[in-house]
Amino acid sequence: MKKYKKAVLFFTVANCLSNLSYVYADELTNFNMDTIVVVASRDKNYKDKTATTINVRDKIDAGQIHTVADILQDIPGIVVQRGQNSGIWVSMRGLNHERTVIAINGNVVENIGEIKYARALEWDGIPVNNVKRIEIIRGAGSAKYGGAIGGIINIITKDEPSEVQTTLRQTYGSWGTWKTTLTNQGSDDKGKFSWHISADKQKSDGYYRNNDSSGNDVNLNLNYNLTKDKKLNLLYSKINKREGIIVGNNVNGSPASSYLGYDSSYPTTENAPQNWVGGYREWKTDNLGLNYTTATTSLSFYKYKQSRQEYVEKVTGKGKGMVFYPLSLDWDSDIDNYGVNWQKNLTVDDHKIIYGLQYKKMKFDIHTSDSEYELPAEAAFIQDDWQLNDLTTVGMALRYDHYKFDAGQGGITSASYSQLTPKLNIVRKIGNESYLYAGAGRFFRAPTVADYSRWNTGYNDTTGAYRDEYDSGANLEAWQEKLGVPEPEKGMSYEIGWRKAINSRTNIRLTGFYNDITNYINVGFGSNSNLTPPIVYNVDNVKVKGVEIFGDYKLNKNWAFVAGYTRQSTDKTSDRFAAPLKGLPDSTANIGVRYNNFQGFLTALDLRYMGETSASSEASNLKAYTVADLTFSYTIKKHTINLAINNLFDNDYEINNGFPMPGINYSVSYQYSF
Repeated sequence: MKKYKKAVLFFTVANCLSNLSYVYADELTNFNMDTIVVVASRDKNYKDKTATTINVRDKIDAGQIHTVADILQDIPGIVVQRGQNSGIWVSMRGLNHERTVIAINGNVVENIGEIKYARALEWDGIPVNNVKRIEIIRGAGSAKYGGAIGGIINIITKDEPSEVQTTLRQTYGSWGTWKTTLTNQGSDDKGKFSWHISADKQKSDGYYRNNDSSGNDVNLNLNYNLTKDKKLNLLYSKINKREGIIVGNNVNGSPASSYLGYDSSYPTTENAPQNWVGGYREWKTDNLGLNYTTATTSLSFYKYKQSRQEYVEKVTGKGKGMVFYPLSLDWDSDIDNYGVNWQKNLTVDDHKIIYGLQYKKMKFDIHTSDSEYELPAEAAFIQDDWQLNDLTTVGMALRYDHYKFDAGQGGITSASYSQLTPKLNIVRKIGNESYLYAGAGRFFRAPTVADYSRWNTGYNDTTGAYRDEYDSGANLEAWQEKLGVPEPEKGMSYEIGWRKAINSRTNIRLTGFYNDITNYINVGFGSNSNLTPPIVYNVDNVKVKGVEIFGDYKLNKNWAFVAGYTRQSTDKTSDRFAAPLKGLPDSTANIGVRYNNFQGFLTALDLRYMGETSASSEASNLKAYTVADLTFSYTIKKHTINLAINNLFDNDYEINNGFPMPGINYSVSYQYSF
């Protein structure tokens, strides 16, 4: 009954607001000038000429881009990391991925928090050919999205008619990796109905020991134009995956290494954990989004559901005392994330106003520990883009969030948080297509269900590994008291910058940013990175500051260049456990070169530099590294052949301590369109 009353109240308020009599805006405008719009190609109709655009269509055609995350690798300040367990993390501005909000068509899908190798969002399940554009809003400047400190990445799918076409693509690469993709897209004769359907099947032997994988996914994008200004969009994806759990490959004398022995056909790796000798994980993901839009209003419903199981083989003891435990269920969980978004935009004199209401709920059930967690949230926001005069625009915004956590067990069974977060941005035109901008705003991020789950159920560890490191001999109650109750992150975000379209071929942007975070929620993984589970606690204060420089240049019709550099630093005070912040590189740099002869031949070279990164302990920081990727593509009529060479110079590097990343590797593909 309570849920029903909330829903009635939600839509009653929305209906009242929608009946206000104003002159409506023709289009939605985001006042935050520090926005990068990533498009398939430079769009002549895109009105903001200073919005930096990245031409990714050539890279997709050249076979260099396989996931949406690959598109983001060339953006300064955005860090894309791939762990040894195939997971992908996308982070911004010196903060890990939990503080970056990911949305599809405005619907947030990534807010569970870091758990089980951060595999809540399957980046490779979003087909790149279905992406219309990607909106990147850096920092905490947008009132539309809550919980963002590093920034927001909104993936917008295609919604316009296209010619009927079917594409079959076959890819083969290193470690016996192959992938088959079938795509069909098109629209009816009147252009009222359009579709984009794709299906993938893939398999790989894996680079690490016991890390083979397989999977398949289906993606559906349907669009129907009810009238000229009213549209319906249905987006659905279903992903099934299975991968072997990495086991150690070394001679360090642990139970696992003694049982398995060393296999020279795989790289030398650490044991994680010490007694796992086999097993696999599998998960099923369903992502549904239904969107109704008019010229001034949008209403959307979304549901993201994932089930996950892990089966593990273990050993204990050594020599004659060794005991083998056969394959058994070690983890079983369900994630259910759903919500409703309503938004309206209008124009009143020199004001472009956006306001909306949001409701979402995250449910997290861990069946293996008989644990249930719920985190419902309601929000309302309004932001005003005020054209003060011909040269100056002032953006004002206000957001209200309310979170209520509920659990069926544990030391924390309920918690409630509410917060108002105002924001202010000013943009000043100082010349021909040249702008200065500055912004400041409060932010608020509640603990995730993963944070509560670890705090509540994770510390009755019979091995006592965490106590040996942090509090030897403490019982569960004493340990949780020492951790302290998780509190929301709050603070201020500031940025100042300059951007300019020098001419029709060149863009440049320079931005400085500063975040002052109170009650930073830290996740400590222990000195050996194998703390199970990691500890969750608040650091009194964390400050993150940095600078970003980015530019793109089109030399002529054949050659284009993109380059960027970001430098950032993090300081913390009053950390009771002195556990390193699970951090990002102190600096990154990107250089990309594209060539297109417009006769079917494409090539792309990308260099990515990642600076030193904090790891599990201050003494084990990951070293800086540079990776180069090179691709070639040739198309003749309906046929396309691609060759991609990754880590071209065979550099040694690690993303996680003790797990060397692959050296030079390749993939080749053939595509036929009809």
